Amino acid sequence: MSLEASFEALYARSTELREAFADLRMAVVEDGPHSGAPALLDQLGDATTDLLGWLEEAVETAAAAFHQAKSGDRTTLQSALLRCHEQVRAIDHHFATDLFTVERLLAVADLGRERGRAWKLWSSTVQQSLGHCRHGLLAANQAVLDAWREITALVGGGVGVVGAVGVVGVRPPDRASPEPARPRRLASAR
Repeated sequence: MSLEASFEALYARSTELREAFADLRMAVVEDGPHSGAPALLDQLGDATTDLLGWLEEAVETAAAAFHQAKSGDRTTLQSALLRCHEQVRAIDHHFATDLFTVERLLAVADLGRERGRAWKLWSSTVQQSLGHCRHGLLAANQAVLDAWREITALVGGGVGVVGAVGVVGVRPPDRASPEPARPRRLASAR
């Protein structure tokens, strides 16, 4: 992957992530049943709105970095990628602590079970949207890593990020080697 292609992918993943969070906000705030809405709805809506604001900044940063990569402006490219990385990491952290907790997921599922058909549909849609956001975050994080690899290869003469964290040299076990013997079960004396 080229430097420009990696930053184009980062911009695309950031934009897709913003769309996933916009869909989540729509499901939580606008498409949910409003009769007897619990405080959970407000909490989810507030957290989603905050994350969307941060995502707007991340998309703008990714767009600027992509344009810098396209124009060949390498002097500020690393700092732009660092800002984008920090933004994606902060979004991932807040998603994990504000929306994608076991407690929140169970509370959303409970609303669907306890409050009738409209809430069940809402619960299912929100759970699905949360899953899309999680996958989007994974893709955005991978795009950040790919961009770092490209910059590192350009600046460091081919030394990859993976090597910098000590992963190089670790290889999976040889498939040709025999599996360890399993203990035999002793026949029980009756």
